Amino acid sequence: MMDLILREDKSGWWVREDSRGIITVSDYVRDMYGVTTNEIAYTHFISMVREDYRDRIREELTIQDTHIAFDQVFPIITPNGPLWVHVKELKNKIEDGFIVAGGKIQFVDDPEVNSPEKASTLRTNNLLFQLHSVSQILLSFLQTC
Repeated sequence: MMDLILREDKSGWWVREDSRGIITVSDYVRDMYGVTTNEIAYTHFISMVREDYRDRIREELTIQDTHIAFDQVFPIITPNGPLWVHVKELKNKIEDGFIVAGGKIQFVDDPEVNSPEKASTLRTNNLLFQLHSVSQILLSFLQTC
């Protein structure tokens, strides 16, 4: 019954195990992503994120702070075409020095088409992340000189 409810909501679950470098997903998410296994290598998961969002999503997923929960909307590229997902971390903990986190993935309508205001916010957040990355690199460069 729970799987039926999640499918109706276009949702599934995920668990990220940093020690193994994998993200395990529910059957529905596996099918939507167009992969053949429920365990997706972290590098493969990141490669599915649309390129203009990839660096930001990689950066935010690798934050080693259990007080900061991942909660982002971004596009992925699947064998069946692009899909937008809302990935929300609901719980995380440290096990043997590595983070284990889990949450929900919900497939959402394309905000670039259906919600121009939200798309603008997403683009602005992505641009701000890129500018922050550039400023961090410049600061590091200046500190080493």
